Amino acid sequence: MINLREAGCADNQALSDLEMACPQGKDVKLLLEREDFFARSKMYERAHTFVAEEEGKVVGVISCAFKDVNLNGATLKANYIYDLRVHPDFRRRGIATKLVDAVEILARENSVDFGYGFIVDDNTAPRKLLVKKGFSVKRRFELPTIQISRKRKVQKVEVKLAQSRENIARVSEVLSEYYRNYSFFISESEDKYFDRVSKMNSEGVFYAEGDGGFATVSILDYSKIFNICVLDLPITLKLMGFLSYIIRPFLSFPNVPKKGGTIKQWYLFDVGFSEKEGEFLFQELLDYVNNLAVDKGIDCLVCAIDTGNPAHKILSKRALVKLQGEIIMKPYTKSVPNKITKVYLDVRDL
Repeated sequence: MINLREAGCADNQALSDLEMACPQGKDVKLLLEREDFFARSKMYERAHTFVAEEEGKVVGVISCAFKDVNLNGATLKANYIYDLRVHPDFRRRGIATKLVDAVEILARENSVDFGYGFIVDDNTAPRKLLVKKGFSVKRRFELPTIQISRKRKVQKVEVKLAQSRENIARVSEVLSEYYRNYSFFISESEDKYFDRVSKMNSEGVFYAEGDGGFATVSILDYSKIFNICVLDLPITLKLMGFLSYIIRPFLSFPNVPKKGGTIKQWYLFDVGFSEKEGEFLFQELLDYVNNLAVDKGIDCLVCAIDTGNPAHKILSKRALVKLQGEIIMKPYTKSVPNKITKVYLDVRDL
């Protein structure tokens, strides 16, 4: 008999073991090593994790986080659903459905307006389940992945790490203007913005300014949350890996993942720039971050972004791989609009 309950710290090892039993991806199969399974949830102000047990063994898990978001000008309470896993030996027994029911019951008890999730295109199983449970696709997004191979020349632009209250306030101001009409974005004071970024243990908030222009980008090292291990690769990537081994001594070539190896990646988030000179400064900022990544041995930079975001065009041109995904939602109240505008993607949700 399956028993559902809220998880606690004592479940950490069992949940980490469950994660290792559930590979991610279709063509590129990955495993996530999570020393602290709850590290991801700790980035939110309020998050819950439920486990499914059979005879004392943890066989399934789901997490959710409550947060305020903006939808078409109105502030609503959202329930972000993530980390849905069921052990392969216990699938097709309705466990995933029971787990989704658990977080939805909790959401309704807390007067949440809607639930949502982000699903990459090759992750078909949870998509089918959530559609069956009343969720529908509201918007698509992209994950441009920039492979790191060599250092780039940065023009005479001074890039700074935002540390003072004045710097943080300027970054917050630019982001509030940049994402003003985006769904899921909430304008924050400099104190709240700094607290949110600090809770993520980010690599920092960087910015560049000049001639009245301003650009900013923040970095999250996801290895602080999990290590990405390569379980298997399609033949095309295996051949690219062999090719890179041969020509790397002579030519600059991006790192190609290897079976049995790990992928070190930085997530870029809160990207934005002013209209005047901003695009040029953002390009320079990306070159600067690229050089930091080379020094730190990072394999790639990833940014989840709406294709209507002006920064998308710049990131997409640099990307070797561009994964696609969907934002899937289910209303719990009548306050939720049927359509949403361009979306701000919270890096904590990825």
